[in-house]
Amino acid sequence: MRKPACHSLVPVVVILALTLLLGAVGVAAGQKSKALCPPRLPEDGLHQTQPDPKLPPEIRAFFGNWHGRWPSSDNPEGVPTILVVEEIVSPEKVMVVLGWGECPVCKAEAGCQRFWAKIGPVQGKQVLYFAYPNGKSYAVTLEGGRLVGGDGSTLLVLRRLGP
Repeated sequence: MRKPACHSLVPVVVILALTLLLGAVGVAAGQKSKALCPPRLPEDGLHQTQPDPKLPPEIRAFFGNWHGRWPSSDNPEGVPTILVVEEIVSPEKVMVVLGWGECPVCKAEAGCQRFWAKIGPVQGKQVLYFAYPNGKSYAVTLEGGRLVGGDGSTLLVLRRLGP
């Protein structure tokens, strides 16, 4: 069971700054089409806990804040997205927060979801597996400081936010 402990506000401040930046970018892009609003974060905030140093480094590397745009067939520009790996209890138990912005083109409202995910090996690489609110399963791998993957029909690329 997770304890609501005091955590550094630095990641939250960085995420909020990114949210404002993505909002400004979305508004500027809105001159050509409807603006995309920034991703939401949980109402109770983020609860990031550093992974146990005894976990393998290739597992701990997933910890942190990731951002980018999630493309779809309806919106190739992509929806602003934040993926926060809050806690890695074990490779089988990874707490993740996924936030996405509003997309008028694809008729999706902004939202966020906190859920358990898993990290496991596939063809020599560690893969983070999670289910998006639409019920599809997604998988991302670490490639050069980015999370890359998707559901097989879309390519998701998220960059680390911060160091």
